[in-house]
Amino acid sequence: MVTNAGHISDWQTFYRNVFDINVDLSGIKIPEKAAGFDRLIVVIPEMTMRNLFEKCDRMFGVWKYFSEGIDDDFVRSERKAAKGAYAIWVKDAIDSDEELKNISKKEFGAKAFYGMTLPERLLMELKFHNETGGHLDPNSATICSGSNFSSWKIPMVFWDGEKVAIDWAELASFGTTSFRSVIT
Repeated sequence: MVTNAGHISDWQTFYRNVFDINVDLSGIKIPEKAAGFDRLIVVIPEMTMRNLFEKCDRMFGVWKYFSEGIDDDFVRSERKAAKGAYAIWVKDAIDSDEELKNISKKEFGAKAFYGMTLPERLLMELKFHNETGGHLDPNSATICSGSNFSSWKIPMVFWDGEKVAIDWAELASFGTTSFRSVIT
């Protein structure tokens, strides 16, 4: 069993090796873990949309459906690390939450779940790829309901077989899209 200290050390190593950032996460507040939520995601202030997008593009390629730039003005998120690092727990699964497929954002919100933000999803992709060489959502797409584009459309992310794809989802569900619930 990995302890919180082990998770923190792992994230410090990840940031140092992947982003060349030395970060002290010893004071970070880690939310209480719930059954089934086994992957910790730690977001630091340096993880802007532009930095995450560029790192993903350099490591394995990124495609986006829209022509606008991918920055913090274009992508709005419920949680941000601007005032300091934060941590969330997510399910440690390659594809998004099976039990949350084919439901609308309204239904998702009614279940009192918190949704993943686009920066958290890209960070999870980078961490997963760094650990395994693989990619998330090869058979589904994660609806990042914790974020929205300036057009109010909701981002969704998936592996298209060649690169990570960032698209948008309507508020109603379709196909193999699903949410990733988080513990904050």
